Amino acid sequence: MNDFSQSFKKRRFDSSSGRKETTSLCLNQTLKVMEAQELRIGNVVNYRGKQIVITAINEKEIYYKYGFASIEDHSPIQLTAVWIDKSGVNYLNGIHNDNFSGIITVRYNTFVKRYEVLMGTISIRFIDYVHQLQNIFYELTGETLNIKL
Repeated sequence: MNDFSQSFKKRRFDSSSGRKETTSLCLNQTLKVMEAQELRIGNVVNYRGKQIVITAINEKEIYYKYGFASIEDHSPIQLTAVWIDKSGVNYLNGIHNDNFSGIITVRYNTFVKRYEVLMGTISIRFIDYVHQLQNIFYELTGETLNIKL
């Protein structure tokens, strides 16, 4: 990011959600600032308008198949029905391994206007981004949710 574009952005910490957010003053648009501890190898994120798969990560940089860049240059991918279909999570007939046995589904909750992850019929978490879906799938099953780009 160059100095010119930084002058149009303002960072703030939202104490109610515990998230860092960046507000673009020229577009009046809020984007999530990603932190290294919320990302895993295999997560899909945006980099310069393209979706990339993380192959390695440290506190300051994300590595992918063809190079690396600062974490600040990446942004999360908004979860949509298309991304849920790409993940295949709703098409699994159940997951049965040493860590987990059950059915995981993702649906849009019209009341709160966010996606929610369900284990069976029990809502366990609301999510907004593709990497969050990948992370919760890993937390529950111990398996990586690979998404084909």
